[in-house]
Amino acid sequence: MEEKNNCQKCGSSNRKGARYCLNCGAPLQNAPIKPNKPRTSGQGIANQVKLGALKLVKKLDDQLDVWLGAKSKPDTKSSDHNSPDKISPVQTATVALPRLPARSPGDQVGSYFLGRAWSLPRSNYYQAYQNQCPKGHIAPKSDGGRCSICQSKLPVYLLHEITADDSQEEIKRHQKTINSLRGGNPGILKPVEVFYQEQCRYLVAEYPFVSWSNLYNLTLPPADLDRIVKWCLNLGQAHVWLMEHNLAPDFTSIPELFETLLIIQDQAVYSDLAYFVEETEGGYGESKKIHLTHLHTAHLGQVLYTIASGRYQKMTRSPLDLSDIPLPFRRLVDRARRNEFSSLSEFLDMLNMALQVQASPRGLRQATGYATNTGRVRDHNEDFVGKYSLGMQQAADMPEVGLYIVADGMGGHQAGELASSQVVREVLDQVQQQFQVLQAVPRVKRQTVKLDELITPGEALEGAIQRANNVLYNARQQIGTDRGTTITAALLVGDLCSIANVGDSRTYLFHNGKLEQVSQDHSLVASLVAANLIQPGEVRGHPQRSSILRSLGEQSKVDVDLFQRQLATGDRLLLCSDGLWEMVLDSDMEKILRQAPSPQATCDRLIEAANLGGGEDNISAIVVWIE
Repeated sequence: MEEKNNCQKCGSSNRKGARYCLNCGAPLQNAPIKPNKPRTSGQGIANQVKLGALKLVKKLDDQLDVWLGAKSKPDTKSSDHNSPDKISPVQTATVALPRLPARSPGDQVGSYFLGRAWSLPRSNYYQAYQNQCPKGHIAPKSDGGRCSICQSKLPVYLLHEITADDSQEEIKRHQKTINSLRGGNPGILKPVEVFYQEQCRYLVAEYPFVSWSNLYNLTLPPADLDRIVKWCLNLGQAHVWLMEHNLAPDFTSIPELFETLLIIQDQAVYSDLAYFVEETEGGYGESKKIHLTHLHTAHLGQVLYTIASGRYQKMTRSPLDLSDIPLPFRRLVDRARRNEFSSLSEFLDMLNMALQVQASPRGLRQATGYATNTGRVRDHNEDFVGKYSLGMQQAADMPEVGLYIVADGMGGHQAGELASSQVVREVLDQVQQQFQVLQAVPRVKRQTVKLDELITPGEALEGAIQRANNVLYNARQQIGTDRGTTITAALLVGDLCSIANVGDSRTYLFHNGKLEQVSQDHSLVASLVAANLIQPGEVRGHPQRSSILRSLGEQSKVDVDLFQRQLATGDRLLLCSDGLWEMVLDSDMEKILRQAPSPQATCDRLIEAANLGGGEDNISAIVVWIE
């Protein structure tokens, strides 16, 4: 019978020679210590190429086996202020980590005085003050962060302390990394210098003068999914930089690496890149790129899992229970641990879209306001606005369909207003006939409807405008008038938005506090701007600003510009005629869109602003709030 040995922690029996308990994962007494594999030399690179892709996968599996300390390096490094008998209550993969006690406030290391300390299992962070004040005094001591000689404030930094016995080659590598980060990176806390003292490495970085926390101390509401995505995307930028510099996470030092991860408000950053090492394996060219991709996406998957679940768990390619992380992230983590991503950008793109697959209590809804006004100069109104919104649904997440149109008629008394009203009615009628098909479009994301059974919002909108143009063109031929109209229209199906325009009526999108002109003017002044003959600021006062190069009704077929946007809660659409945007600056429209209490109040304030600006033309506006 095979000899068993019992776990000191849970009492479970394990086979002889086992290093970790099969039941609880705790280290077993007298277990053989497996030495770390040395880094591959230059000759090893050539050998690795010959071994081929299968060995790369095997190598990666070995690295994943040491994920989160399952095969952690034996801690042979010590400091004269270490206290090995103290064990941190924070554990990673049930492996107890020797504690590095924090130094006392006022202690000096290198050229820095130590202030407040944040103690972690294997390292410490300090609020550190440089011992030279801005006036040049080399202060013999710090008095609450002030120079003891002149009492001026000392420069403050964040200092990371960890036991280390780095070789000269490693020291040079750390310094090289610091020098290459002088320009900054959104996912890496900007380093200042690295130095060594008493067998400890000290990484000095810019101090974050805002609230921050280490991943070990992080508490996060499970529903705060958008922050998780922001943090991981932020770290993704750091990993892009690391891949470009041939650096990869050292899977034998995952506990230490996680202590370098800081959460600073809406950003997640690495404070110390000592545990990202130069990757000398994986061959050359494409094979090495794939190898690096697997290492980085595997680590990002672990970070995502840890932040989303609030706990640490060994991640391997074997089946894993992911029920303790939110649904949008499960597939992403699963694919990362199985090495299914072909590029780091693919992982980040999926992360960016992760929240879109989350089941929401209801789909997006559209709140609207609209207004049209003759203005202060014209004696009649040739503008026409139209809106159509319908939400037939059985399920709460069925999309609402909305169509919004602003048309600015041309052709003199009655001809212009007849043209704009006829076109608006025709477009509305055409889109209404497509309602049921359009409402099924978002289900394509869930792959329940075949593409050939659908018409996209853009196709529906363009077809409706072409039909309206044809009707108007035929009427012009029969009656012999020069009636015509511009048009801008937005067709919304759930969060999908198709925008079309012909002429100089505009559609704007207010997103994340900024106003963007989506449509493009078909006018003489717009072409002059495109040719760099005039500046954009000269458009509003140009004498030929009313010269239109494209409109409905002139030809039997018209070129329609189409634009696609994906909308989110808080977005706002503005459709308007030139009577508004010529009289009101974009910055003023942005301010009104931000401050007005409702869509209708927004429209009313925009009309008022246009009249105050001169009201030289008819003024029309439709505002749609996405809720």
